[in-house]
Amino acid sequence: MDKKQFKDVTVMGLAMFAMFFGAGNLIFPSYLGNQAGTQWMLGFVFFVAADAGLALLTVYCMIKTDRISILDVNERLGKVVSLIVCTIVMLCTGPFFAAPRTAATSFEMGFLPLFPSLSSWVYGAIYFAIVLLCCFRRTGIIDIIGKFMTPALVLAIFILVIIGIFKPIGEIVGEPQIAVIKEGIVSGYQTMDVMAAITFVAIILDSCRERGYTDKKHSLSLVLKASSVAAISLVVVYLGLAFLGATTSGIDAYRSYSEAELLVTITEDLAGSGGVIILAVMVFLACLTSAIGQITLCANYLVETAHGKLSYRLVVIVIVIMSYFVSNVGLSTIISVTGPAMSALYPVLVFMLILNVFGGKIKNSNVFKCAALFSFLTAFCTDVLPLFGVTASFIKVFPLYSYGLALILPGILGAAVGALIPSK
Repeated sequence: MDKKQFKDVTVMGLAMFAMFFGAGNLIFPSYLGNQAGTQWMLGFVFFVAADAGLALLTVYCMIKTDRISILDVNERLGKVVSLIVCTIVMLCTGPFFAAPRTAATSFEMGFLPLFPSLSSWVYGAIYFAIVLLCCFRRTGIIDIIGKFMTPALVLAIFILVIIGIFKPIGEIVGEPQIAVIKEGIVSGYQTMDVMAAITFVAIILDSCRERGYTDKKHSLSLVLKASSVAAISLVVVYLGLAFLGATTSGIDAYRSYSEAELLVTITEDLAGSGGVIILAVMVFLACLTSAIGQITLCANYLVETAHGKLSYRLVVIVIVIMSYFVSNVGLSTIISVTGPAMSALYPVLVFMLILNVFGGKIKNSNVFKCAALFSFLTAFCTDVLPLFGVTASFIKVFPLYSYGLALILPGILGAAVGALIPSK
């Protein structure tokens, strides 16, 4: 790469890192380190594999198969089913779940400790006004995130980790309180960064075109390199946060905290009152960059599926307003409905990605449809039915159930069944 390409890849990679790096990515590694104790590095390795590793693999699969949008990924499910699946996913990514959650999380974790009397309505208005302004600059969104917001986010995390290295809270001596490998995989899987990767690739590709890279093959190569920058950045940050969590593993009081409480306490203990400000900056920037990416993606999708009949700016305004109200009124109810929906649809996207790699050799679309159906039903039984007090005990006999990966065998069986059904 020449100097210009190196700079562009770096900026785009850092932007992808920031869009991936939401509140969950911030709090999971430190909690995993705390619970894993002396085996924190083992948990970290499996967390990274299930998070950054799968996300990078997703980008590679999309580039290899030349399926750049979420609609392309699910095309073999059929036009109607694909549209339903993609629309539900994108609405959950936008106003119904992910975007409102970023505002609520940054308010409760970052700003409420600093300003106890601050109203969530006032905070949300300021937060989403910033999101709206950034989303309006459609062509410059990658530069906004990659050049300005990401360096500030990384600097805040870097300061905290450096303090933790030179002034550790304690020794890493605690025995594991969890099944380390399982929790590493489950935590990495729960970040749902595969879903983010599927949707973010299109934004980065558009950014390549805006920078003058018109050759498709060259653009896709740069996207893959930018994705590698993002993945490496995630690994480095996760390593630092997991280490911080591990330094608290020998102190009993820290073992009783939730994920968010643990990070807040670590920050306060390491940096005192200034740590609260550092945490506020980290959480705010992590959530803000994710919200910008999520709302932009949702708006782009709706404009695309409406074949240009909707105004991008109008769609963004509507999404932002909806996200604002959801973040303040009934968020827990929305999460209780849309969270399981995302969990149930997530494995469908994963199987579609894997099968698309061999899509040219798989002529029978029933392979895709049955694999999606079987994996969806398994995830539904695992994640949705328990909310209604129903336990599907038979799921527990599936291989890899203890690792949170019970859907793998049903997905494979579904593909095999689909292969036996003649395609029309």
